[in-house]
Amino acid sequence: MKGDEKAVEDAFCRWLASMGWRTDRQVDFVDVLATGPQGQRLFCEAKGSSPDIGIDCDVLYGQLLRRMKNADDPSIRYAAVIRDDPRSVRAVTRVPSEVRGVLKIDIYAVALDGRVRQL
Repeated sequence: MKGDEKAVEDAFCRWLASMGWRTDRQVDFVDVLATGPQGQRLFCEAKGSSPDIGIDCDVLYGQLLRRMKNADDPSIRYAAVIRDDPRSVRAVTRVPSEVRGVLKIDIYAVALDGRVRQL
């Protein structure tokens, strides 16, 4: 589904809300800023399906990097939120897990039916 970024965001926000998180859109220049029940904060960038998903995922990482602050704050994490399809998963996982770990970036994949899984 081309141009489905909003659907990915919507499903991800519903999933977070089901676990007690509050979500705000377009705050601090991120697609979603989520606040958890224990005060955790998750800065999220989402991408939908696209013919250029590799480039879109590179842009997603750049967007997250530009928004990183308070690197030593344990309550802050970052999220790459993508459509759960093989092309998107392959593109977003080109950044090694070790690097994502250091940068506190988690990956969430959203299925067409709205299910969310953390990679």
